[in-house]
Amino acid sequence: MSKASSSQGRSPRLEDLVGGLRTVRRLNASDPVVTSLTQDSREVGPGTVFVAVRGEKADGHRFIAGAVEAGAAAIVCEEMPTPLPDCPVIVWRTRGWPSARWRTSTSAARRAGCA
Repeated sequence: MSKASSSQGRSPRLEDLVGGLRTVRRLNASDPVVTSLTQDSREVGPGTVFVAVRGEKADGHRFIAGAVEAGAAAIVCEEMPTPLPDCPVIVWRTRGWPSARWRTSTSAARRAGCA
């Protein structure tokens, strides 16, 4: 899990992480404060962005409901989840983007202060 801390003197928001990137679909356009991001649903708490991707051993989409229940601020996924959660949902079709883009060594996470 990557913790958020802004070097810009403010808490990072969801738009800081996804702004300017092409989405297939975005539901609930709110811009919550992001405290952390993770691909592990067991690490989700209030303010966490949960990134659901298909891995070699598990499909993160199966854990979206649990992440929402744990207080996820937003969901980033490769497929539209059902049922739809109340938090923002960002759907990407580019395979591998979320896992590669959201690592702490990426510029998106650093720009948002999540490193």
